[in-house]
Amino acid sequence: MVIPMLNRQSGRVLKNLFQATSKRNGSISPAIQNFILKKEDTNLIIRGFQTSALRLNEEQPKVQTKVMTVTNPIKYISLKIKMLLMKGYFDDKFSEKDFLTGARQAIIFVSSKMAKGDLKDLTEVLTQEGSRSVQNLFSENRDNSEVLNVEDSDIMTLTLNDIGFEYGESGRKWAYALVVCYCSGKDSFSKQASDFDFEILVSQPRIIKYSFCREYTPGTSNGWLVDQVDHLNLSGTKE
Repeated sequence: MVIPMLNRQSGRVLKNLFQATSKRNGSISPAIQNFILKKEDTNLIIRGFQTSALRLNEEQPKVQTKVMTVTNPIKYISLKIKMLLMKGYFDDKFSEKDFLTGARQAIIFVSSKMAKGDLKDLTEVLTQEGSRSVQNLFSENRDNSEVLNVEDSDIMTLTLNDIGFEYGESGRKWAYALVVCYCSGKDSFSKQASDFDFEILVSQPRIIKYSFCREYTPGTSNGWLVDQVDHLNLSGTKE
């Protein structure tokens, strides 16, 4: 029995979020347990803008990226209800703040290894589905894999977007958590107004989704593993 997540986003992260028990690796390494999680946020929608001063011969001053956030009240209430279910039936010590701390560390670690092509180093922190997801993402961006890298300073916002649950045979059960990360763009592009002597520098934020999975079958002591990874707008070309 699967309890689905409400308001699913498009993209591969949610496409195969809940896999059949027969496809999942029953022996999950505790290596991910050191992703002990940080930063509390509600569900946010963000836009980033960056503008330059008038075009001058001297170097243009850097302008801080500005963030506008909007909270979806229905999504927020749904998430809070699921967190109560999480604490009541899966993990009474679950903390959104701690989870996001670990998720942040996981995103930085996994993205760094993907950018370098060191995918074998990720074996212990990925599920079988996560391994396929990372391999596909790297293959699609092999010629420019640096765009996959996320440094701590790149992260603008990190939010717990949704939680889901899966029950299998023999009392086995799993919890899933979807995290959405907005990062500063790797590249900027300029737009010049034809009738005015100025230009606008735009740095489009990167939108990254990570799905995490943890088995909560009684008697197991496993940690969170990365189950899906998706970059929605690499190089500003993918929507």
